[in-house]
Amino acid sequence: MTDSFSEKTNNDTMKTVVVHTVQGSIEAEIVQTCLRSCGIESTTQGLAAQSVHPFTVDGMGKIKILVMESDAEAARQTIADFLESSPESESDQDP
Repeated sequence: MTDSFSEKTNNDTMKTVVVHTVQGSIEAEIVQTCLRSCGIESTTQGLAAQSVHPFTVDGMGKIKILVMESDAEAARQTIADFLESSPESESDQDP
């Protein structure tokens, strides 16, 4: 991730929290881009190395999106707003 995020997490008083979990690196990049566009830095944590196992099953492909604890509420709201307005969520609704 960016150096600014690394610098913030090196401070012992700063903690990261999981704000969202996705299935796969593409979804993770989309969520991180959304957060970045709102000025929220994030990082990811996953069970399987995507470069070694690009397609995983049984939850191994899950990737956690982490942000600074102080940004968690804003990040969750940003993600919720993004998911609510995404074309996929609109197609799931009945006309």
